[in-house]
Amino acid sequence: MSRRWVPSVLLAVLVLASGALIVAEFLTFAEVRVIAAVPPDGTRTAGVHHGYALAVIAVAMIPLAVGAVRERSRPAAIGLVVLSIAALAVVLGVDWPATDDSGSLSDRYELARAHAREGFYVELVAACVALPASVAALVLVGQPTRRTSLPRT
Repeated sequence: MSRRWVPSVLLAVLVLASGALIVAEFLTFAEVRVIAAVPPDGTRTAGVHHGYALAVIAVAMIPLAVGAVRERSRPAAIGLVVLSIAALAVVLGVDWPATDDSGSLSDRYELARAHAREGFYVELVAACVALPASVAALVLVGQPTRRTSLPRT
């Protein structure tokens, strides 16, 4: 059975994960609630929180994904894995601890509690999808391509 569709699907997954990382930058990643209300300045977007780092990483991932999957470039595949690890590090190391930080609002409101919102979950899923897909691209680079021409005699 031919598996010519694997590189195309892998490239699509990598591009979609990169796109999701970019979209997540503009979604609310944390929200502070006081009982049932969200006070002014009670929401934060991921991009503002970490300086749009995931957008920069995601934009760099797209040409590397094309180079790794279509051109079978080993340096592009390695760069893709490194960027995927960096994206996951930003999500888990920078954003995750901040999802339950109510900041200065806890000084003004006694019952202020911060919660993760859709932006955090989108970036988490995108980074968790990008990493194994990047590793798969690195594995794909190591596999020989099939030649359709006849062998030389």
